[in-house]
Amino acid sequence: MHALNALFLGPLVALALAGCAGDPRPAPPQAAAATISTARYACDDGGFLSIQFLPDAAAVTLVDGSTATLARRATGSGLWYASEEFELRGSGDVATWTARGARPTSCLAT
Repeated sequence: MHALNALFLGPLVALALAGCAGDPRPAPPQAAAATISTARYACDDGGFLSIQFLPDAAAVTLVDGSTATLARRATGSGLWYASEEFELRGSGDVATWTARGARPTSCLAT
């Protein structure tokens, strides 16, 4: 009888221990990939802006091919990015681009 108990209990104990062998901790959450979006704006002055929106900044490629990085600023709604040289504000498809010392230019997403 003792041999029968060992014969049946042995595999049951092995199965129970095998079920406990895995890592009981849940896998850590995957870091969300930084969202990057792009937009192109045609401006009233005949120029255009190509913008890559990063999590905390906007990389703006100007019509002459130069690039400016503007830091994101707090705003109640819409978008606002600025550097010492440039400012970009907008909402929806409409934006205003301002270069230091120049008049603001209205731009429309294309």
